[in-house]
Amino acid sequence: MRIQTITERTDGQEAAAESSRILASMMDLGETMLAAGGEAGRVEDTISRMGEAYGFRKVDVFTITSCIFTTAEDEKGVIRTQTRRVKHINTDMEKVRMCNELSRRICQEPPKPEELERMIEGLSETRTYSSRVTYLSYALIAGTMSVFFGGDLYDFVAAALVGPFIRYVFNTGKAAGIQNLAVYFLDAFFTGLLIYLLVRFRIGHSYDRIAMGNIMLLIPGTGLTTAVRDMINEDLITGLLGLSGALLQAAAIALGFVAAFTVFEH
Repeated sequence: MRIQTITERTDGQEAAAESSRILASMMDLGETMLAAGGEAGRVEDTISRMGEAYGFRKVDVFTITSCIFTTAEDEKGVIRTQTRRVKHINTDMEKVRMCNELSRRICQEPPKPEELERMIEGLSETRTYSSRVTYLSYALIAGTMSVFFGGDLYDFVAAALVGPFIRYVFNTGKAAGIQNLAVYFLDAFFTGLLIYLLVRFRIGHSYDRIAMGNIMLLIPGTGLTTAVRDMINEDLITGLLGLSGALLQAAAIALGFVAAFTVFEH
C-alpha cells in the first residue's frame, strides 16, 4: 500500500510538472507574439486554443499591451496561473505570422513538452534584414515621400541622406537605454537640425517637404492601427493604452521638430 501511494504521488507530481511546462510554453508563444506587435485578441485566442488542444478544462486569458495573465484548469481540476510582463514591443509581422502558423500546427498535433519548447525557441531565429538593407530602405522611403509631398529632386536627395541618420539615432538611443519617448524626441530634434543644415547649404530646397518625408519614418502608424483594431474587437483597455502610447509618441516627434525649428529661428 505504501509503495502504491508513493507511486501515485510521483505520477501526480510528474503530471503537475508537465502541465506547468505546457502552460509556460503557451505563455512563451503568447509573449513572443505580443512583443512582435500582435494584437491582444490574437494572443488570447492563440493561448486559449493551445490550452484546449492540450486538454485543459478551462483557459482564461487577459492581455493588455504590456502584460499577459493566464489561468488554466487541468484535467484533475488543479488551477494554475502565470503572468508575463512584456517591456519592449518591436513590430515584426513575419514573426507574428510564424507564431500563427506554429500555433495551428500545435493545435492539430500537440507535441510533447520538450518538443514544444524547442519549437517555440526556434521562433527567435527569424530572418532579419541587414543594416545595409535597412539604411537603404530608410533612404528610399524618406526620399520618395518627400517627392510625394511636393518636393523636387534636391529635396529627394536631402531626405534620402537624412533617412539613414534617423535609424542611426534611434538605434543609438535604444542601445544607450534611453526611455522610448525621449528617443523619439531626440531623433526628431537632431533630424530637424540636420535638415535645416542641408537646406542652408542648398542640398535641399524645402525644409517642410524634406521634414514631412522623414516624419513618415517616425510616425507610429502600426501602433495606431493595432490600437484601433483592438478597440473594434472590444479590447477597450488594450486599445486605449495603445492609442495613448501612439499619441504620446506622435507628440514627442512633433515637439522634437518644433524644438529644432525654434533653435534656428532664434
